[in-house]
Amino acid sequence: MPTQEQIHKELDLLQDAIKRMADNAFKVKGWAIGIFMAVIVLGKDALLLEKSIVGLLLSLSLLVPVFCFWYLDAFFLQKERKFRRIYEWLIQHRPTMDQYLYDLKTLDRQPEKITDPPSTLRIMFSHTLLPFYLIPVVLTAAILFYQLSC
Repeated sequence: MPTQEQIHKELDLLQDAIKRMADNAFKVKGWAIGIFMAVIVLGKDALLLEKSIVGLLLSLSLLVPVFCFWYLDAFFLQKERKFRRIYEWLIQHRPTMDQYLYDLKTLDRQPEKITDPPSTLRIMFSHTLLPFYLIPVVLTAAILFYQLSC
């Protein structure tokens, strides 16, 4: 049986991994908004010109970073959820078993399989991420509509 110190150390490792994933997701949101706003501010003249090819290309190029950061944010959120499930499993089962001690990749080998969180794509459209990334997509669609209608 593992000692209390080993259990606490293993839980600390998991807490650190969870914190890193949450911090990465937070940084991704900051970069997404920063880049989106920088392109809007620096390219506002081209975006507001009527029938501007540069404005059209610039508004289309806004979608690439938004979707990339949206995926990355969902990826880190999924990893965070996986580590949280391992953490819950460890609290429940670690005092009675010492198999896979300090092994954070034991999802398939544990006696009671830990259920995986939803896929990254499903998390992208969850109620936590969809509103955040839908706003830049809608703004970009409005800019594209303006560019195409002029």
